[in-house]
Amino acid sequence: MEMLRERVNTRLLRHAKVPGYLTLGVAFMIPITDFALALLPYDTANIVWRFGAFSLLGTAAGPMVSILLFVVLIAHLSRDRWITIVCSVVAAVLSLCLIASVVLFALDFLQYRKFMPADALRRMDIGSLQTLMRLGVQALLALILSVVAATSGRPPKMQLKAIDADLGMRGRKTIIGGVKKKPATPQ
Repeated sequence: MEMLRERVNTRLLRHAKVPGYLTLGVAFMIPITDFALALLPYDTANIVWRFGAFSLLGTAAGPMVSILLFVVLIAHLSRDRWITIVCSVVAAVLSLCLIASVVLFALDFLQYRKFMPADALRRMDIGSLQTLMRLGVQALLALILSVVAATSGRPPKMQLKAIDADLGMRGRKTIIGGVKKKPATPQ
């Protein structure tokens, strides 16, 4: 990742990160609002409504995890640790919601299956398995993203830290093994 960070034009990154964060933030909210509005009117007591809600959640979660990945990438390249931490928390919450939805969807599937006619059971089983797999894989990806985002970021103090003036990081010193590196004198 360091090689990639060194190759990225830091001036371009400095100018592109705020619009990137805003664009990806809006793009992250679109599946959430689509999901919330598609479920109106809310009827949590109705098993058919819950069954459809979990299927819609599986469809909405994919873009959300992908967008979070891009935000974490931009934050890591521009060394925005607090954005990385926020994305880690959001990914963890999303992962927990998806894990809970896998369990609840499986329970609703077992309950809803009793009411299905025999000729539609096979199609329902296949569709439900697809939804369970989609929810489970996206929960796993969100959990992995959360862990990676939480553990990435600042290297230990004893490692080499690059001065990155183009990103506006003032006051950082280049340290190798805990000893200040003297600037090279022109000859």
